[in-house]
Amino acid sequence: MDITTPETALSSPRARPSALTLPVVLAGVVLVAMSISGTAVALPGVGQDLGASGSALNWVVAGYNLAFAAMTLVAGSAADRVGRRRTFLVSALVFSCGFLVTAVSPSIVITDVSRIVSGAGGAGVMAAGGAILAASYEGAARNRAFALMGTMAGVGIAVGPTLSGLLISATGWRGSFVVFTVVGLLITSGATRIRESRAATGRADWPGSILFVTALTLFMFALLEAPALGWTHGAVVATAVGGLVALAVFAAGQRRSAAPVLDPALIANRGFLGWSLATLTTSVGFLGVLVFLPTYLQAAAGLTPAASGTAMLLLTAPVLITPLVAAVLVDKGVPARKVIVLALGLVTVGNLWLATLSSQHTVAGVAGPLLAIGVGMGASFGITDGQAMALRWYRPTP
Repeated sequence: MDITTPETALSSPRARPSALTLPVVLAGVVLVAMSISGTAVALPGVGQDLGASGSALNWVVAGYNLAFAAMTLVAGSAADRVGRRRTFLVSALVFSCGFLVTAVSPSIVITDVSRIVSGAGGAGVMAAGGAILAASYEGAARNRAFALMGTMAGVGIAVGPTLSGLLISATGWRGSFVVFTVVGLLITSGATRIRESRAATGRADWPGSILFVTALTLFMFALLEAPALGWTHGAVVATAVGGLVALAVFAAGQRRSAAPVLDPALIANRGFLGWSLATLTTSVGFLGVLVFLPTYLQAAAGLTPAASGTAMLLLTAPVLITPLVAAVLVDKGVPARKVIVLALGLVTVGNLWLATLSSQHTVAGVAGPLLAIGVGMGASFGITDGQAMALRWYRPTP
């Protein structure tokens, strides 16, 4: 059975990649990951300086995450059509500009808007970065590249809060955003040395992109505002229903689109869908603990911020190691499916274990479940993207 690719690239995907390809993409990944996990540390300073609190202040983090989630699929589709390097470069520039505007923002409204801009840019960096690696490397080299991408994402998530805290202590919250801006611009400059490639030609599906972003925005608004307004509040119900309608129209439109944002054939591919759902499952199980457990340990168990932060290293440290371990196992012949089943099992067991916590539990009490979740998430980082990309990029031909 021959393996072919539908690639119509500006440069052959088999050509030797630029020496800067992997370093630039990995730097972008770690910077975006740090911004995801570290921004919350700046919220007290932002609120005090801009006189903001409540929902308006929460959107500093929520707006970024919303834009990141909504734009990832759109950015991936754009990268295939207009060029992966071009999308990565523009996204890194948008990401940096958003941070710069945040650093000089005079009001919470401008801050929220600039954070949304940064989130959209971060989505493009991640999506186009993964596409660049898939186009530039093959076989074991591709597995190693995606394992390194997973490791760098883990590094960013793990050290984001700590480094952000140090930057804020040294330069203030505005200064920390300036540092992110400078690093982002350096990555933008490096991206100009990456070879260009694209997977297809044709017009982008803008109606589909708008519907997809609209659906996720409405869902996110409902989820974020429901705790304050109530789940039965008219605005919450209306936005949730609107999100369902937009999603249904989006799904129907993708079947008729000549250049769909989300190829229906990928959804029909059980392997691709399975790897994507595996990524979603492990990410929810990991990030939920990363965001909420430190607060629980301080409020319910009476730990100090330093102690709760140290405890979280049990969760994040394995993510720095296990992606490469998982990639090595797969390269040596261990079925990727067995590795991901083990990863899902560890994340599930760890979260169920955490459900038994009480206020008497200390760091020793959470060590087991945190290690299980961290190892499971790290193994997922190491293989899911590469396996899904392989199914997306290559198809059997007679």
